[in-house]
Amino acid sequence: PLRPGKYDFDDVARWVPFVSDSPEHSSLRHHLVSFYREVPLQPRLAVYRLHKMEEVVLKELQLSYFVWRNKNHMDTKVVKELRRVLRHGLRIMERMTVVTPSELEAPKKRLAELQEKLKGLLEDAKVENSPDGPSAITRTEIERVTKEIKDLRLQIMDWDLDAWKGMLQEAVPPGQDFIGRPFCFAYHDEIRIRKYIMKNFPVHEETDKDVQFAFSTYVE
Repeated sequence: PLRPGKYDFDDVARWVPFVSDSPEHSSLRHHLVSFYREVPLQPRLAVYRLHKMEEVVLKELQLSYFVWRNKNHMDTKVVKELRRVLRHGLRIMERMTVVTPSELEAPKKRLAELQEKLKGLLEDAKVENSPDGPSAITRTEIERVTKEIKDLRLQIMDWDLDAWKGMLQEAVPPGQDFIGRPFCFAYHDEIRIRKYIMKNFPVHEETDKDVQFAFSTYVE
């Protein structure tokens, strides 16, 4: 009887091949033909190509906003200082879509363990009776743990959305409120992206004379 297919990727049993590796199935494996055409994966684009894509989409959005508002006799003020921090936020959001909660918590747990270890090492160094201070072994271990803590903090910052929100609020000009919306597209056609945003989220039509705009893009 036919049964509905399931896609529980955490179920180890579902990773068992349809044809086992046992000797009695060796002849059958040689005659298997895929029902799909194998397409080789494209190599990852170079960094400069990704940055070029970001620039093309960014310029298309900004120019379209300027043109529309100019035709309607409206000023267009852009806060360029927010571009970098907004890009960092887009990078964090992109990474959060491909990591599991356990992967997000693992660095934090490891950081807490290392901080406790460093605290113990520093206490041990204080009680050492060497006239030259801590032994070479202790100093080396303190330096190693300190470096690992620094690296982990940088890694956590790349995934910490709450910390990024604080950075954004600090970067917003005094007396201004920030209202924004991130978008995620599976393509980089700048015309298509611009049409979708301006049609479905017409913030370019804002009539407040004090309104300012901030644009940023990130391509992974």
